[in-house]
Amino acid sequence: MIASPHAASRSGAGPAHDAAAGLEGAGPIGRPDGRPINTNPVGQAAASALDSLIDSRHEPCGGAPTVQEQAAPTAAPTLSPPVWPSPLRLAGNGIDRQLPCRVLQSPLAGVSDRIFRNLVRRWAPEALLFTEMVNATSLELGHGRGKVEELAQEAGPIGVQLFDHRPEAMAEAARRAEASGAFLIDINMGCPVRKIARKGGGSGLLRDPELAMRIV
Repeated sequence: MIASPHAASRSGAGPAHDAAAGLEGAGPIGRPDGRPINTNPVGQAAASALDSLIDSRHEPCGGAPTVQEQAAPTAAPTLSPPVWPSPLRLAGNGIDRQLPCRVLQSPLAGVSDRIFRNLVRRWAPEALLFTEMVNATSLELGHGRGKVEELAQEAGPIGVQLFDHRPEAMAEAARRAEASGAFLIDINMGCPVRKIARKGGGSGLLRDPELAMRIV
């Protein structure tokens, strides 16, 4: 009897081949989720990487929160009360004055009139404001008295800046301004405008220190 090669192959396979044949007949062995198991080592590594990628798609970005991330948020920092600066102290001629606001508006010729000061008062009601420059001689002659007489309507501290080279006129203008409610008197000794300095006022007053001392 001549045996068939196929028969010899089947008979020589042994139990292992029969087991494999039985597995082939039963279909691929699967996992609980229905995906087949790959017995190839390279295929297993690829399948493992694919499984990790698929599983990560079901987790929030960054992975599951840690214990520290799940902790309650920290409380807001406690703000300390603001520290207001001490009042500005002005030591005058025997009269001590204090200003609760340290913001000062300097005298500006042609700018710091009553309308301008009212605008400043809206944002700094307790600030020391100044009038425009007032010529003491003109005030003595009756010109520009409105700049001084309107001081009584100021809602906050107001200063008057005077300029001239005549001590008597400066003293009278200062008394008039004080009677109208001026908080203090400022003497202009720095204006370099020619029409003022050439008459001895402003920076021109510095050319005669003795005269400046008499005015003060």
